[in-house]
Amino acid sequence: MTKATRCKIIKFTLYFCITLLLYCLQTTPFLFEISGVKPMMAFAFVLCIAVYEGTLMGGVFGFICGILCDFSSEMIFGANALICFLFCVGAALLMIYLVRKNVWTVTLTVTVAMLGRAVIEYYFKYGMWNYEGTGFVLWGRLIPVAIYSVVFVFGFYPLVGLIKRRLDVEI
Repeated sequence: MTKATRCKIIKFTLYFCITLLLYCLQTTPFLFEISGVKPMMAFAFVLCIAVYEGTLMGGVFGFICGILCDFSSEMIFGANALICFLFCVGAALLMIYLVRKNVWTVTLTVTVAMLGRAVIEYYFKYGMWNYEGTGFVLWGRLIPVAIYSVVFVFGFYPLVGLIKRRLDVEI
């Protein structure tokens, strides 16, 4: 096994372990909870991975994060996997072809992805059924979760950059 292969295995195993740890932390009762709102740290982290690693690994980690989030979600199983996959691939493509990668563009991308996920969840759980009085769910629960999750990007973006710089080997 070459050094480059070993470094890739270590890097992606480290990404997976951190994603799993963040999922466990975000689903732990009362941990990181502010006024009943808990962040989706794993999704923010895999969006940062997608920005650095590109479409393939971004899509893979987005799908893995979505499957993990499906275990603790009230949505149909697989919906979060599809949503996370699409937003991670979209974020990677955006950074490759349209914008320069820095903390502000990544924060804006994660904000749009989180808010997009919140609106999609709201629409498919409440909006399309035309329930009355469900606006509070969107404005009082889902959007605060999205905004609270974006705060963690300021730690995740440098962390993923550090891991990538340390474990990428030039061939």
